Amino acid sequence: MHLSVGNDESALPESTGPTGKRSARKRACSVWSGGKAVKPYLSLPLRPCCGIRPTLDTWPGLAHNSPHPVKGEWETRRGGDAGTAGETRPQVQGESMRVAGKVAIISGAAHGMGAEEARLFAREGAKVVIADLLEDEGTRLAAEITAAGGEALFVRTDVTSEDDWRQVVQTTIARFGKLDILVNNAGLSSTSVADPMDTDGWRRIMDVNATGVFLGTKYAIPAMQRAGSGAIVNISSIMGFVGGEGGHPAYHASKGAVRIFTKATAVKYGPDGIRANSVHPGFMPPMRSSHPDPAAREEQVGLTPLRRLGQPMEVAYGVLFLASDEASFITGTELVIDGGFLAR
Repeated sequence: MHLSVGNDESALPESTGPTGKRSARKRACSVWSGGKAVKPYLSLPLRPCCGIRPTLDTWPGLAHNSPHPVKGEWETRRGGDAGTAGETRPQVQGESMRVAGKVAIISGAAHGMGAEEARLFAREGAKVVIADLLEDEGTRLAAEITAAGGEALFVRTDVTSEDDWRQVVQTTIARFGKLDILVNNAGLSSTSVADPMDTDGWRRIMDVNATGVFLGTKYAIPAMQRAGSGAIVNISSIMGFVGGEGGHPAYHASKGAVRIFTKATAVKYGPDGIRANSVHPGFMPPMRSSHPDPAAREEQVGLTPLRRLGQPMEVAYGVLFLASDEASFITGTELVIDGGFLAR
């Protein structure tokens, strides 16, 4: 049986940002919770226009387009705020949520980047279905989200199995009544197969990374057509644009396939109100399936203009944007989150 695992870039320890006096504008943009001001990630002035407020922030202290108020939802801490990855705190009453009322399936969501996406989507109001082979991790994450006030369901899913995809979509519809969002996140790393010329390794990587995306799309599309709209976000990689010396070449081939398949999906199903976009992370902390070389990691940082690895939550926010109504006229394109690597 082919195993599918998420694009696991386990979060590195996060650090708090520098402290100091803030300007009057920044103080005015603070969020108040429990009598204390919570510093937003970006301090932008609110400038209402035609009832719409800015959506450029990545911190819930600033409003988004959604009119839905928060009702006891929660938030994953991110860099710049004191705390560790995965830690939660109550959201402030009255904050808007970006995917409120939507139902999302996220494959490979039991750990790593997929888990960050699941937490973020739930915090932003979505009902989340965690589709993964890892039962213990997936069940714990669903319980964590539910305990924090969100709605989540774990469904054991091998993304290379048509029967499993059929089942996860049917279970989602039975539980939540519809399907609005599919995030094809599950994947194997380039170093999951040691021999770059191993044929079985080629098939395994292509099955999970490319065929798994096709199957998820195949079974999600009819549900989205019935709903009259939908958003598909496929996790590719910067290696879907360029070649590389390390790892198995099937990784590059599979991620390139995801990139072009996403465009085909967008063109074919756009008339049904279904959008499809791909996200291309740069160098991240090691995936669960990888066997990282410390020297290679140093080289990767050196090739990245921002001179650091990315964080899973930084990718999750990009996925959230493309899945939300904020991206309602964006389809068939790529969102590169790579610290500037491809700009070279």
